[in-house]
Amino acid sequence: MNTWTRKLKLVFLIVLFIGISIFINTYLSFRWVNKHFNFATGSTFLKNEFLNNNKSEVGSRIVNEVEESSVNATLHRLTSTIISPVIETNILARTKEACASLDKTKYGATVTSSALSQLGNVRWHGSTLHVDIHTYTRNNNAKRTGGDVILITARQAWGDGKMTGYVIDHGNGTYTGVIDVKWRGMTHVNVKLGSMFENVCMRFNALDKYRNHVFTLAKGYGLRAYFRARNGLPEESTPCGPTPVIFGYPDVCNYTSINDNLPWFCGKPKQPKNHCDDVYKFGTGPIDISQVSKSEKLFLPTIQEFKNSLVVNQTIDVSSYKNKNVLPCSQRSAKYSWDERLVFPSGYWSNLSWRFENCSSNINHTIESYRKSLSGRMYYFIGDSTIRQYAEYFIMTLLDVNIKGLKALGSKRTYRLFHNYQGFGINVTYITPEMPYHNPDLPPRDITSQMTEIRRLADSGVDDARLVILTGYHTHFGAFPIHVYSDRVSRLANSLEYLFQKKPRARVFFKGHHFIHDDNRWFDSRITQVFQEIVTRAFQNLKTRVVYLDTWSITVIYGNNDVHPSGEAFTSQIQQFMSYLCT
Repeated sequence: MNTWTRKLKLVFLIVLFIGISIFINTYLSFRWVNKHFNFATGSTFLKNEFLNNNKSEVGSRIVNEVEESSVNATLHRLTSTIISPVIETNILARTKEACASLDKTKYGATVTSSALSQLGNVRWHGSTLHVDIHTYTRNNNAKRTGGDVILITARQAWGDGKMTGYVIDHGNGTYTGVIDVKWRGMTHVNVKLGSMFENVCMRFNALDKYRNHVFTLAKGYGLRAYFRARNGLPEESTPCGPTPVIFGYPDVCNYTSINDNLPWFCGKPKQPKNHCDDVYKFGTGPIDISQVSKSEKLFLPTIQEFKNSLVVNQTIDVSSYKNKNVLPCSQRSAKYSWDERLVFPSGYWSNLSWRFENCSSNINHTIESYRKSLSGRMYYFIGDSTIRQYAEYFIMTLLDVNIKGLKALGSKRTYRLFHNYQGFGINVTYITPEMPYHNPDLPPRDITSQMTEIRRLADSGVDDARLVILTGYHTHFGAFPIHVYSDRVSRLANSLEYLFQKKPRARVFFKGHHFIHDDNRWFDSRITQVFQEIVTRAFQNLKTRVVYLDTWSITVIYGNNDVHPSGEAFTSQIQQFMSYLCT
């Protein structure tokens, strides 16, 4: 036997040994995953069996429409019908009613424990995964009531795919998580306690008592008015809000007239020589919550991952379910962007791009493509700092203008920064909103509301065919009574109706509410859902004119922990916006 033959045999034995080792390791890993993570395997099913077993769920009318020649095309539609969520309506009224029936002294005994709650049976309907979720209290008792916000997400094991689904609350402590998995192969599924029902009740209790639910936090924080020091006395500051009740201050300063006639009040200075007219800025700072009892404080952390998770295997070729005839997002009616909010989610991340469930993007997501498509129009970003993010992307990335950001005040410390940035045929203007607004240390003058600015644009000489507006309300209203948000959104909708009377060809986008986890602030997923429902009602007559940007689907996927999404989350938001905007 020559030397080369011996070497080949040695290489063969080494390769064989490695192969056997990999096989054994994979098999043992599979067994371990199956034991510890409730491993479930998706499988194909007989089409006829599927149709027969689900007639009661989808209705005989739809089933009778199915013909053998179009079963594959119809199957996805039927599956979508079966998994459509139970749409929640009147969330605020139902939540308050449920809170009223809950014993405040027993919140600690009934609050959900993410460590003890369990994921149960797993079922597949085609590519759609159903997961039973059983919640338990911190005393390890099975819960008998619902009301928690439960979130479910999926992550591709060998790829960058990420998506979320929806969760059905059965009202008895059990839930069903549903995800229509968009890829084949191994998938990690995680469940998160997005908002505890008892915490929501405590927030509503605080709104009734204090008109601000920052009093439920470990440390109070919010907007304040700052008054000039006089006669050697130190500077004084007092808390502010959009209602005339400021806890701890029997007298208030009414600043509605300088807030574009929108309600704004601050505690009256307690130093006798300081007056309401001495205010020189609105800013942020601590709020004294020392009088709040421990029983009024939130259970922390407010958002928690379930301890157990799933690894599932999707064996179906999902490409056969995809609707390949969908319109580009930029060409379909705006109303579908609102309807999709009710069949959450509207999209997912895969192969370095944000992808839509029910429309397509016909733009290459590159700076060059954006510049070419956006040229010739005037873009107005009107709103808080989450709207400002979009404006800064346009200015600093697309226009390649070197600025530190748009938080800086205008000349001579004015509230407004009416500067138009131009480049590549693109015109960009960012306009700050009225109070409540958390940009620090703003002087109380030249304040105008979103509604006033939109009406000004309606009456301006701007060509409506070139006009694009991105607006929205969300984060700055989360701490205050719900009626404040409802009133402000209604006013915004009215101003947009006026805009379309004057500028019928204008394009308007409403940035939807996004998911935030921050235990030091007032954000709550259930209250966000209330806000979503309020906006949907207020914009009922505008659904065919205004596009709703579903940023909730995006930020839930990434478990966003900041009021300002970043990284892939914000990239997804930009790609979503551009897919609607670029033709």
